[in-house]
Amino acid sequence: MRAHFNRDNTMNLKDFDPSSPRFNDDPYAYYAAFRRQDPVAMIGKPYAMRWVFSRKLVEEVCANSKVFLKPGKNRSRDGQRPFSLMAEFGDGLFFMDPTRHTEVRKVMESVFDKAIKRAPAKAHEVADALLAKGRAAGQIDIIAGYAGPLASEVFFDVMGIGMGLESFVVDQWIRAAMRSHDKSLRDDQRLPGGTATMALRSYLQGLGREVARGAGAAASSDLHTMMAGIQAAVASNDLGSDEATNTALNMALGGYLSTEFLIGSGIYNLLRDPSQWQALRDGEATVEQAVDEMLRFDAPFQMADRYVEQDTPLGKSVLEGGKVFTVVYGSANRDLPDGEEPDRFDIRRDNRKRKNFGFGDGIHYCIGAPLAWTVTKVAVSTLMREFPHARIGAVGPWGSDPYFRTLSSLQLLLR
Repeated sequence: MRAHFNRDNTMNLKDFDPSSPRFNDDPYAYYAAFRRQDPVAMIGKPYAMRWVFSRKLVEEVCANSKVFLKPGKNRSRDGQRPFSLMAEFGDGLFFMDPTRHTEVRKVMESVFDKAIKRAPAKAHEVADALLAKGRAAGQIDIIAGYAGPLASEVFFDVMGIGMGLESFVVDQWIRAAMRSHDKSLRDDQRLPGGTATMALRSYLQGLGREVARGAGAAASSDLHTMMAGIQAAVASNDLGSDEATNTALNMALGGYLSTEFLIGSGIYNLLRDPSQWQALRDGEATVEQAVDEMLRFDAPFQMADRYVEQDTPLGKSVLEGGKVFTVVYGSANRDLPDGEEPDRFDIRRDNRKRKNFGFGDGIHYCIGAPLAWTVTKVAVSTLMREFPHARIGAVGPWGSDPYFRTLSSLQLLLR
């Protein structure tokens, strides 16, 4: 991408490429340019849809779930068989609209609240063990050696998924499915993700049946695992079978990778400015404030898709009916008055006075946010306690999918 500034100090966005390394290194300069020049912009291939960049308009979309719908079922079909046939299974919670969304969300919040009660203790246990390995080596890859296994082990415990070969295979399926979301990849590169998604669906169906008949490790490990709660909802007719499987699939795909992404980018931002890490160590800001700023500054999920059934005005633009468009949470979070220095990471910042889009907004606010908050707070506080003088070593490139904000690797030196 060869973005440059015009004579009137506007950015040349004609050849905007959201899959380029320059954009992925710092998408926020481009977000700011779009907010100034075209806040509801048509983005070219491979996306070919409108992206909504301003805080005001993102909030407007999230607040009106009757007009701005989820792109579930046939709305998001791309005609690419055989994978498009997965739409025949109906929607899980993440792609439902009211009124069904309201009903299922209520059921799932009850299930989720029970399932995550063990999460804090489990997170401390896993974090301590991972950092003990790092202590012996004198360094740690904060992504592959800390954020990833911490987030996944806690989530698998919540879901009732056994550790060992089972968790390894499920983790690989989930990561393959997530990688295939990147539209800049060739079809052959996205193929494993479609296959993995189908495998996950079959696995979750089998796991659900095992739990329902009270057999296996998943059923006996904890009566309040996610899968046990979901199957109980099926038994009571609060969830249909397809709804249960797809909701579990949604939770698996988004349940811990968002936490991993948040921990990785958050620790990077905390440590690349030593004054921020020092402020946290000295108690000038709380861990809760730090996590809040981590979410605002580098949201793990940068954007989400919506759908309109008919031509709909938004700002000075018109969204075309029957089309999917995208709200850019990462841009909305940086859309603050210039005097507040929105592009400066500052854990002392009081983010309570305005909405944080780090976990979305409106009725589709991330149901897994409490778990992500819990695990991230443990990750940061444990690292600070064990290695108060940790510093950044080698840093890998940012991921190429603009929907997600994640570093590929981040070495921390612990001695």
